[in-house]
Amino acid sequence: MKTNVMEIYSQFWTKAYVLDVHTVKSSVVGQLPSGQAQFNTIRSEVGESLYQLKYCNDFNQIELLASEIAKKICPLFPKISFVVPVPPSKQRHRQPVIELAEEVSKKIERKFTANFLTKATGSAQIKNLASKEAKVEQLVGRYIVNDFLNQGQWNVLVVDDLYSSGATIEAVCATLRKCEKINEIYVAIASRARGGIS
Repeated sequence: MKTNVMEIYSQFWTKAYVLDVHTVKSSVVGQLPSGQAQFNTIRSEVGESLYQLKYCNDFNQIELLASEIAKKICPLFPKISFVVPVPPSKQRHRQPVIELAEEVSKKIERKFTANFLTKATGSAQIKNLASKEAKVEQLVGRYIVNDFLNQGQWNVLVVDDLYSSGATIEAVCATLRKCEKINEIYVAIASRARGGIS
């Protein structure tokens, strides 16, 4: 799979990388009978794989994406103690981001836990907030660290599928920073929305 690994910077984590942009090009090609615009979208190989996973329920893509993350991103982190997924935003019978994080953990032979970080019930109202900082502040209270770590300092790898504004992953990492047993926070993400590129 062709990738273009990029680093993402933030005060909330130690290091973060994404495999590639999600969409290479998207243009309006017409209108659906409902009046909604119809697009011709060209995705990167990573973006297409993630699209097939999330929107076409092709869970065979998990292996491919996890392999790329394990080979091309994980070696960029000095030492990973365990792997966690970003808590999913939607209820699904199968959760792509959880299965992706679990497969990455198998490939790098590190402990996986789906419940170290959970999302509180209810939803944060962030759509009308103007800045990413305000969104992060609102979202931080939505996550809970279920600390079951032994004494010591642990390096966590957080796996996510798509980086858009960055508010969610920053809120997740800001929450993890509050746990005294967490040392380094590393982030691996499959794809990044084109609008988020700096």
